[in-house]
Amino acid sequence: MYSSTISTVLKVVSIYVLVTPFHCFADNEPDGDGESGILNINTLQCRLKSYELQFDLIRDEYNVGQAERSLKSLNNTGMQLQSNVTASVAFMEFVQKEISELPNYTANGLVPVKYTKQQKKPFKSKTTKSYLIKQDVSSNRSFDPLSVYDHLRELVCSGLKTDITVDVQEQKEKTQYHFLYKGEHTISLPIGDVDTVLMIRTRKTSSRETSIWFDINHNYVPVKIQQVNNGENQAILMATKIFTKK
Repeated sequence: MYSSTISTVLKVVSIYVLVTPFHCFADNEPDGDGESGILNINTLQCRLKSYELQFDLIRDEYNVGQAERSLKSLNNTGMQLQSNVTASVAFMEFVQKEISELPNYTANGLVPVKYTKQQKKPFKSKTTKSYLIKQDVSSNRSFDPLSVYDHLRELVCSGLKTDITVDVQEQKEKTQYHFLYKGEHTISLPIGDVDTVLMIRTRKTSSRETSIWFDINHNYVPVKIQQVNNGENQAILMATKIFTKK
């Protein structure tokens, strides 16, 4: 019984690492020294009015949860990016909700101004964290841990074919996320075979890697996310439903 409980806890910890946050496993570890590899956003081709994505969360070949990611208009107040994740193993459940407020969309793409995260971890009370995103016109644009991946989608859609480092604000601190460009790949998902572009986020001080596959034929939305640590697969998010609107 004791060993079974330990195994369950370890699985929940692994899932928590994967979906904390669903914005592709961000942490506070700096990856670089500023934004590089940037190209102009093709707003006509790559801007989306809305999208809705649904995912299965897979751990050790078992479905242990679901996730949703959406972009929608808020009348005259701009746009909102949101993600929801629910993961459970045995009697333990993890629930998380994230929101990025995007009132502006410039010639260079989306501009976030506020980020909010709500979490309910096993055996703990619900927590809420919210902070404003500081934009400095004299330096590179900053993103929050959720919107940075929609910015990456815009870049890949616009023809990015190189490694890139992007500035991200995590609460009061600014860090950098570094991504490696790995070219085009055809992958199999529950919805069928999908043509994708693969980007991998690496860390300087650990072997943890996060792979994100962007769907070429559905406006480059992320359709598969996988985290590997020390060569071991931690967990996978696989798209089960895709809707996009330009």
